[in-house]
Amino acid sequence: MRILFMLLALSMLGLTACESGGATSSGEVQVLDDGTQYIYHTKTGNPAGKPSDYVLFHVYTGTASEVLNSSRETGNEPAYQIPPEGSPTNPNSPVPGFLETMGVGDSLTIMVSLDTLPQKPPGFENESMLYYSIAVHSIMSNAEYEVKLQEEREAAEKEAAVVRERLPEVESLVQSTVANYASGSIEGIETLESGLKIWRVEEGDGEKPELLEPVKVLYYGTLTDGTRFDDAFSRGTPIDFPLGAGRVIKGWDEGISQLTKGSKAFLFVPSDMGYGATGSPPVIPADAELIFYVELLK
Repeated sequence: MRILFMLLALSMLGLTACESGGATSSGEVQVLDDGTQYIYHTKTGNPAGKPSDYVLFHVYTGTASEVLNSSRETGNEPAYQIPPEGSPTNPNSPVPGFLETMGVGDSLTIMVSLDTLPQKPPGFENESMLYYSIAVHSIMSNAEYEVKLQEEREAAEKEAAVVRERLPEVESLVQSTVANYASGSIEGIETLESGLKIWRVEEGDGEKPELLEPVKVLYYGTLTDGTRFDDAFSRGTPIDFPLGAGRVIKGWDEGISQLTKGSKAFLFVPSDMGYGATGSPPVIPADAELIFYVELLK
């Protein structure tokens, strides 16, 4: 079951390792001297990277029956730079050692006993093992990787500029909504059992995000008098976080979970689902109801 799960996970990555023509799969669980268990799914025979090279890979983490995190879904592609020969190894992680010996198209799963960790990560509270699947998709020299990073920075800045240009439009929408909320003239507000209120401006055409799924959100937050305290539009970049992991206020975890991907909405967050009796000085006072305009991008 566990091996089948990880094979499924790797197939979801869209691997094309077999195109090398020499790919093999051991299918057998092997054990390092320190007791770490691993299994190679694909071993192409392609050359490993050299010191200073960057190994770019996709990774899935999950249980024996469920994928909980995927670098492909988040878009946060890991990269590891191979250190100079003779550098000290990390005794707390076997991953670098594997990456230094893997070629393009190679894939494997490392099985980690959660009893060896000081605290189990979110989503693994009732599990004994963490399954960590790696698939190497490219190896770049230091110079090639610097070019890639520069291209990504330029693309990100173009996207951020588009978002920043929307700030006046969003500010106008927020201020008119705040005024209408104060006067009680907004129709169609949904009130949940928790007291959180949602007013949907535009319904998305995607699905609702699942628990612990990484999400990206553009937002603009104000107090009930319209005072802005934070927003993502002026920065040009969304916030990303795993839904339901407690990385954001309770009103966000619950509110975003009610939206479909692509939705635009207002969240009216009661104090106990925001910053409560302490507030967040000096901007957010104690017992403050908060208003957020949000766009769930993914």
